[in-house]
Amino acid sequence: MRNFIFILLVSLLSATLVFADAATDRQQTVFIQNWVAAIKNKNPEQIKILIHPECLSAITSVNEDYLNYYINQLIFNGELKDYKFKLSKTSMPSNQDDYFDGLVTMPVIPAYNIELKIVSDNNVRLFGSISSLNGQWYFVIPVPTEKGMEQFRLTVNKQ
Repeated sequence: MRNFIFILLVSLLSATLVFADAATDRQQTVFIQNWVAAIKNKNPEQIKILIHPECLSAITSVNEDYLNYYINQLIFNGELKDYKFKLSKTSMPSNQDDYFDGLVTMPVIPAYNIELKIVSDNNVRLFGSISSLNGQWYFVIPVPTEKGMEQFRLTVNKQ
């Protein structure tokens, strides 16, 4: 049986065409600073505020467990000493249903992938995709379908 999380990550990353590092605008810098502040505070609610409203509105009682899991993946539990980030422009296929095998939907198409390199005792990299709404930047998250949630639960229960 395929590993749901692996499929999801590979699908998102392989759907991305990476161009030259993108220049960072002021609001992207604010977004990154807010993410770092949430990491330092180890605060899932601060992370949730950074998720695109259209993605949050697609979350239901069926896939709420995934949202909580995803938020926790965006928080680093060690001591954050310093950080660096890199933005890369993204491109998603037009036919997402076939691409994601019916496991997830993307309520918002990401504009950039972001890699946050955390300098700590164990150097760590966190990844996310972002898109803007009314001049502000937000995480764009895949939203699992019922089929996707079945795979997600099987994967999480094995860990």
